[in-house]
Amino acid sequence: MAKRGMGLRPGDFLHLFQEIDLKEGRNTQFTNGRPSYDWYRHFMSRHKDILGLRHEVLLESSRAKLTKTKLDDWYSS
Repeated sequence: MAKRGMGLRPGDFLHLFQEIDLKEGRNTQFTNGRPSYDWYRHFMSRHKDILGLRHEVLLESSRAKLTKTKLDDWYSS
């Protein structure tokens, strides 16, 4: 998702990790079966060579309003 410009937020990442644990039936020691934000922070620091935070960048209104049809019309002219 990050390659598409849609990286996961910390809460989304923790939810994904919780879903994987439940699906695989792992016996984790997390409170309520979900890792904490401290765990997330430590996980990111352990894997900083391959993972990183991406900050959201707001699109200009003209780019946000761009549609496939408008883009196709622009390229055909």
